[in-house]
Amino acid sequence: MIGRDAHQRAFAREDYCARELDVDVGQVLDGDRIMNGWVWSEAADGRGSGWVPLRVLREGP
Repeated sequence: MIGRDAHQRAFAREDYCARELDVDVGQVLDGDRIMNGWVWSEAADGRGSGWVPLRVLREGP
């Protein structure tokens, strides 16, 4: 996600959004990318997308 050039200056290697997604117990999500204990998720009902902490999720049936 973060790279360094020859002068040790940091640069973004890819787009990043810091948005968190509020979720309700039992809500179904589609997870996409995991990073640092968070997963980028989209609500299956189309109510939004954002980062959700892995510790509050469980795999569905």
